[in-house]
Amino acid sequence: MQNQNRAIEFQNIVFTALAAKAAQPTTRAHYDSENKNPDIACCFEKQSSVHFLRATTCDMLLSMGFEAKGFADALVSVPQKQIKRATQFLNALDAGDISLADKTSVVLLCTATRFENRLPKTELAYYALTGKGDESTSDLTHGVGFQKLFKTFATTCAGTATTQTSRSQGKNGFFHLLDMTAHDSEGNTVINIGSPLVAKFAQVAEKTLAKVWG
Repeated sequence: MQNQNRAIEFQNIVFTALAAKAAQPTTRAHYDSENKNPDIACCFEKQSSVHFLRATTCDMLLSMGFEAKGFADALVSVPQKQIKRATQFLNALDAGDISLADKTSVVLLCTATRFENRLPKTELAYYALTGKGDESTSDLTHGVGFQKLFKTFATTCAGTATTQTSRSQGKNGFFHLLDMTAHDSEGNTVINIGSPLVAKFAQVAEKTLAKVWG
């Protein structure tokens, strides 16, 4: 790490925010034996978890210009699943191994690289994740083949595809939280090409993208 003390301070600030968030009651959560939301607790107290926010990941965020309190406040402002997947995604980028990220987010970002950096809308996202389409699917894909995408990543269960798409690229999705996406003049959700996290994803996923799209 470039600055271990600053990274640990960043990590502690985020952990404090996550601990408070994990203790907040919600009707949708099942709590662990310590009355904590397990989807959030795994981000700050279970070091064996892929979602545990590592100090080296915090160091990466610092190097990209993220500020600890601002990041922590943003992270705890979204639903629990977004928090869990955001930390997993960031850890994957820090590790330089895109296979450690959740497959839904990777598939959506891979798809965006073939559609002028636009994130796939509902029907195309569903097809990209599940391989299930209808007679209009070919119109959505504009001739882009998805066979290698399906072979590279296990397909998402059709029943959860919409929910998983939402927690990644929706209004409260973690792409928006991390400033990886923006909206163009036509209201489309597009990749923020100036985002250091987008640049890091492109670097880490380079071989995967080449394998998928040729």
